[in-house]
Amino acid sequence: MKIVIIYCSKYGTTEKVCHAICKMAGKANEVDLFDLKNQKKLDVHEYDAIVLGSSVYAGKPRKQMVEFCKNNEEQLLSKRLLLFVCGMDKEHAVREIEMTYPAKMLQAAEKSEFIEGEFLLNKISFIERLMLRVFFKVKQSVTREYDDIVRDFAGKLMP
Repeated sequence: MKIVIIYCSKYGTTEKVCHAICKMAGKANEVDLFDLKNQKKLDVHEYDAIVLGSSVYAGKPRKQMVEFCKNNEEQLLSKRLLLFVCGMDKEHAVREIEMTYPAKMLQAAEKSEFIEGEFLLNKISFIERLMLRVFFKVKQSVTREYDDIVRDFAGKLMP
């Protein structure tokens, strides 16, 4: 099966998850990675399955992913589809997924998932670090292991 993983990451966590899915799914499939930050055009016709992953930052999905879905919705709906967002607000997970992906895509998706993100203090600005300390009491970076989630996603992509 030919799979493309299309993603948009702000600080690298979504990209990290996508690379892990690629590595695991690539054992039995041909998998391509496509970063919307660096590339704008992609012909999805040649793929059998599509994984879309986007970060949500401060309650807002990545603009590039929202636009990509809007501009390619018909083609995306004609493929096997798996969707996820990486964010820190588990309490509003459903809302963050719904803000990122159109309703038709969420209904058609084999899987849609909220994946808890990371706080990578060394990658954010001073102002962002200050806001995290004041509002969320975050004093150090928070990293996560994604093996179980990646295994679950890749498992859906196995022949």
